[in-house]
Amino acid sequence: MEPGILVVLVFGALLLLLALGVPVAFCLFGITIALAIFLRGPTFVSAPYMAVFGTFTKDIYLAIPLFILMAAILEFSGVVANLYEAAYRWSGPFRGGLAIGTLFVAAVLAAMSGIGATATVTLGVLAVPEMLKRGYNKSLVLGCVPAGGALGPIIPPSIVMIILGGLTGISIGRLFMGGLVPGLLILGLASVYIIVLSVLRPNTAPALPPEARATWPEKLSSLRYTIAPIALIVVVLGGIYTGVFTPTEAGAVGASGAFVCAAINKRMHWIPIRNAMRQATFSTAMVMWLLASGAAFATVMQISGLSFFIRDTLLDLTANPMVLVALM
Repeated sequence: MEPGILVVLVFGALLLLLALGVPVAFCLFGITIALAIFLRGPTFVSAPYMAVFGTFTKDIYLAIPLFILMAAILEFSGVVANLYEAAYRWSGPFRGGLAIGTLFVAAVLAAMSGIGATATVTLGVLAVPEMLKRGYNKSLVLGCVPAGGALGPIIPPSIVMIILGGLTGISIGRLFMGGLVPGLLILGLASVYIIVLSVLRPNTAPALPPEARATWPEKLSSLRYTIAPIALIVVVLGGIYTGVFTPTEAGAVGASGAFVCAAINKRMHWIPIRNAMRQATFSTAMVMWLLASGAAFATVMQISGLSFFIRDTLLDLTANPMVLVALM
């Protein structure tokens, strides 16, 4: 069969299965096995199996469950809620303060966990009702929470960067260093946008009324909840940047530090720890199945030569960049 026709059939089948609601990992695995048998018979199934085995045994991927566990412990132990409470007390008197405080808490969570889901879910529960109750524009409210969550894959430690480093062999420490400045730049630009918007349209993000503002003793009291999480960030990122920790060791330190934060927060109880472990297990399983299915699919595409056909086709399109951009 012509490579072009086979590529169309493969990706057509992938899009069809996704449209039918089949999980991504199962879509990739199903198409991989079918393609392997079609090309070289049942014995060729050993190729994707070896790709899966190689993915599951990569040392660098040990950091993934550790950082996910770290995020889950911080979420279920109430550390995130305390961080938002501190941001709420300090930023409330300023126009747009609650939205900016939400972004900064999301950035801190990204630097503690490596994923954006923790910030998006938790701040969606904590920050969205509070900002709506205070008269914030609904579009602004629903925009700043996922925008803050999107910092998770950018600000280190990032699960996406760990995956990318494992797939490409690029230094994960270098990836982390490369993501820090862009992440902080995005945070700063988003904050400036909120400030300008709140000045031009005061009703969009009003300041808290005087009677709703925290007193100075309350503000200072809220700072005690930020010491342990910020210290954890400094230890984890500082250890990676200085070479004291490998990313995997940093994940272990971070997960251990999350338990310490939970103990300081007096939430080292069975129920929150059980829920955190359960969520971490589910999330880790999902990520690893995606990695394994992607590795199996890529292996069969490479061995069959279809990946080279796709590469050559895309290179031919570079003669007309607008066609390539439209295709993407």
